[in-house]
Amino acid sequence: MNSNFSRSFYLYWFSDASLITSVAFVGVIIQLIAVETLVLDPSAVSAIVAAQEMAWLVIGLPLGVYIDRLRRKKKLLSLVGLAQVTIGFTIAFLVMNELVNFVWLVALSFVIACLGVVFEIGSQTMIPRLVEKPLLVKANSRVGSTQTAAQILGPPLGSAAFGWLGPGISSLLHSGVSAVSAAMMGATREPAADERTKAKVWWRELVDGLRYVFSTYELRNLTLASAAVNFGGGLLQAVLVMFLIRDLDVPTASVGLFVSVGALGGLVGVIFCGRLAERFGAKTVLNSSFISMAAAGVGIGISSLLLSEWVFGLSYMVFNFGIGLFSIVSMSYRQAVCPEELMGRMVSATRLASWGVIPIGALTSGMLAEAASVPMAVLSGAVLLVVAGALGVLFSRAFGRLE
Repeated sequence: MNSNFSRSFYLYWFSDASLITSVAFVGVIIQLIAVETLVLDPSAVSAIVAAQEMAWLVIGLPLGVYIDRLRRKKKLLSLVGLAQVTIGFTIAFLVMNELVNFVWLVALSFVIACLGVVFEIGSQTMIPRLVEKPLLVKANSRVGSTQTAAQILGPPLGSAAFGWLGPGISSLLHSGVSAVSAAMMGATREPAADERTKAKVWWRELVDGLRYVFSTYELRNLTLASAAVNFGGGLLQAVLVMFLIRDLDVPTASVGLFVSVGALGGLVGVIFCGRLAERFGAKTVLNSSFISMAAAGVGIGISSLLLSEWVFGLSYMVFNFGIGLFSIVSMSYRQAVCPEELMGRMVSATRLASWGVIPIGALTSGMLAEAASVPMAVLSGAVLLVVAGALGVLFSRAFGRLE
C-alpha cells in the first residue's frame, strides 16, 4: 500500500481549507453586521443563525441524489467557489450603499448555507476517490485538522477585518479567497466513477439513502447521537456572539479570537484522533468524545451563571475537542463501509438528521433569550450537552463494532 497522497489530494485539500476559512470569515462578518451595525434583537440574530443551518433541511436529500449521479464532482465544487465570489461582492455592494437589512442578511446566510451543503456532500464523496481505503482515517484527520484550523482562523480574521476595514472591504476579501479555492479545485484530477446502471426515479434513490442509513446499526446510532449533541450546540451557537459581547463584555474585535481559542480544542482532537484510535480503538475514542462534551456542558452552564469568560473559554475548548474526536471517527467509519454509489445520499441523510436539528435549536434559543435572557439560553444548551454526552456513554453498546 502506498502511504503517500497524490498531488490531486493536496490540491483538493488546499481548496477545501481555503473555502472553509473564507466561509467562517464571512459568517462572522454577517453576524457582526447584525449585532453591531443593525443592532438587532436576540430573536432576529438567532433567525440569521438558523438560516445558516436551514439548508440541510431544504436541499440536503435531493442534492445527495444528484451528486451521486455525477461521475465527477470537481466542476460542481469549483462552481461553489465562484458563487461564493459573487456573495462577497453582493455583501460589499449592499453595505457600501447602505441597503443591508435583516431580510438581506437572512437571505445571504441561507444562500451561503446552501452552497456549503453542496460543497460538504461533494467534497466528502471525493475523498474516497483520491485516497486508498486504508488511508481514509489519515486523510480525514488531515482534512479535518485543516477544516478546524480554518474555523479557528476565520472568525478572528473576520472580526479583525470588520473592525479595521469595515464590512464592505472585508467581504471583498472573501471573494478573493473563494476564487483561489475554485481554481485549486478545478486543477484537481478526479478519477471518474464507474458507469451507473440506469437511474431510478429520484425519490426512490432518495429513499434508498435514508433506508441505508437507518437500517445500518452503527450508522443509525451515530446519526442519532450526533443529532442530540447538535441540538444542544444549536442552542449555544445561536446566541454565542451576543453572549460574548453583551454579557461577557468581550470587545467586538476580539470576538473571533475568543471563539478561535476555544476551537483550538477541536484542532487537537482531529490531529490526534487517528493516533488515539490506532492505540485505544475507535469505540474508546468515541466514548471519550461524549465524556468531553458532557464535561464541557457542565463548564458552560457554570459560566452562564457566573458570567465568567475564562470558564466559558476553557469549556468551549473541551467541547470542541470532543466534537473533533467524534467527527473523525464517525466520518471515517461511514466512508469505509458505504458503497460509492450511495455515498452522496448517505452523507445527505446523516447530515439532514444530525444537522437538521441545529436551526430548530437556534430558533428555540432565540425564543428563550427573548423570554428570559441570553445566559438562560446558553444554560439550556449546556444542560442538553450534558444529557447528550451522558446518554452517549450510557448507551455505548448501541454503537456496535466501529473498529
